Amino acid sequence: MGAAATDANPLTGLPGNNGIEAELNQRVADGGSFVFMHLDIDNFKGFNDFYSYQRGDQALRLTALILHRVIDSVGSPGDFVGHIGGDDFVLILNGETARGVAEEVLRRFDEEIPTLYSKTDRTRGYIQVVNRKGNWNVFPS
Repeated sequence: MGAAATDANPLTGLPGNNGIEAELNQRVADGGSFVFMHLDIDNFKGFNDFYSYQRGDQALRLTALILHRVIDSVGSPGDFVGHIGGDDFVLILNGETARGVAEEVLRRFDEEIPTLYSKTDRTRGYIQVVNRKGNWNVFPS
């Protein structure tokens, strides 16, 4: 999947910023077309604050797994998955399969991530977290 994982994120095993930059620079130098996708997990901070960093780490590892599985099943040879850090990921893809990859990532994420919420929170449909200002924020589960 592209650039060597010399700076692999220890949590997800995906190439980090240096690997992402090297892959991007190589694609630009090669002159071919590609699609660059930046993925950010909505409401991750609220999830992480509510369930703890351990469950947040599970969500990040599951996201990396989903991205790999989608690339393997819907993507093209040479497609690249990177982890900027936190809840930010990158895909560098063949333009012909990019839409299908994006749609499948969303479908699988929406299907699999809810399993990380408790049954009570899934049934209720949300979690509540106190923010830095002492106010309650509600996030969908």
